[in-house]
Amino acid sequence: MAVSGSQRKIAASFEQARDPQEALRVYERILTVESSDLQLMVKVGGLHEQLGRDELALALYKRGLHLYLARKTFSETVKEKAGPRDPYS
Repeated sequence: MAVSGSQRKIAASFEQARDPQEALRVYERILTVESSDLQLMVKVGGLHEQLGRDELALALYKRGLHLYLARKTFSETVKEKAGPRDPYS
């Protein structure tokens, strides 16, 4: 995803230039393609908070938390189904 990487660099440049609105615009565009990227959700949520959009930030944080818990539950489930290893086999 070279395009995404370059877009992230552009968004980071806007952040460094203290232009959260433009950074947010680019990050949100990336999020439409990479909708399960937890770090990106947190980044976009933080920018919404910075701009005083607490409800939008909260919605992203909740979405990220649900996604994280779904992943966590899945990985724990896989470990349980695999069972303990038999050291004698």
